[in-house]
Amino acid sequence: MSVLRNNFDPTIPSFSAERTAEASAWYDAQFPNPHPHSYLINMPQAQPELKKYMEKRVYCQINGNRKVIGILRGYDVFMNIVLDEAFEEKDGGEKVPMGMCCIRGNSLIMIEALERIDTK
Repeated sequence: MSVLRNNFDPTIPSFSAERTAEASAWYDAQFPNPHPHSYLINMPQAQPELKKYMEKRVYCQINGNRKVIGILRGYDVFMNIVLDEAFEEKDGGEKVPMGMCCIRGNSLIMIEALERIDTK
């Protein structure tokens, strides 16, 4: 078994620090980035637009085919929501009271307003 080494042949790319810096400089010259430090720019994080649902009764469908109804009291950027006077609707129409509860955003499938929403 032989081992291939790149000690003397300059035509075979080497992964030395000098070659890596040289390749990086060539790439930057060929493909200039209009915003070289764009990863440092503070981009505004998208937030769910649930303000119009605040203090309204909402119907939430969540994972596991569960249905929860309550008054939306709060939410955050991850769409975690807080419902007050909440109850879970079971199959067959049974309603199980839950009081105030928090529902994790990634388990939400749908939110529907059960009251009229003002479009101002």
